[in-house]
Amino acid sequence: PDCAIQTCTGDCRGRGECHDGSCICKDGYAGEDCGEEVPAIEGMRMHLLEETTVRTEWTPAPGPVDAYEIQFIPTTEGASPPFTARVPSSASAYDQRGLAPGQEYQVTVRALRGTSWGPPASKTITTMIDGPQDLRVVAVTPTTLELGWLRPQAEVDRFVVSYVSA
Repeated sequence: PDCAIQTCTGDCRGRGECHDGSCICKDGYAGEDCGEEVPAIEGMRMHLLEETTVRTEWTPAPGPVDAYEIQFIPTTEGASPPFTARVPSSASAYDQRGLAPGQEYQVTVRALRGTSWGPPASKTITTMIDGPQDLRVVAVTPTTLELGWLRPQAEVDRFVVSYVSA
């Protein structure tokens, strides 16, 4: 009715907003008229590879995607900063190294098509606490043995020292 106002094809199908004749699609939708659904992530699995390394795997999306985003968000306030990685559409796994030991993370994977994100898949995982490093004998007497080590990064309640006679 008003040629000065640019409209969008099909009014973005109710899945986005029209701005200057182009659809800005809501998350989960893509395309010129927001008619394409960005696929959801399925089959998400996680494994601890090492104390502070987590492998996240997923089933590749059934439709075309441009990339995947993986987020590691600590569940404890002020613990460690969140990590975000973007991997190519050909990937179906990602290894995140250097996470904080003994920390629970919410891990989210979602697909990206154009500028639209698909629905996320999320799980939680807790990294293992790290052990003391560089164990060394500091001093020996006939009745005592003094040991030293580098403290682990994780908060620990106590250390247990075991020994056997040679």
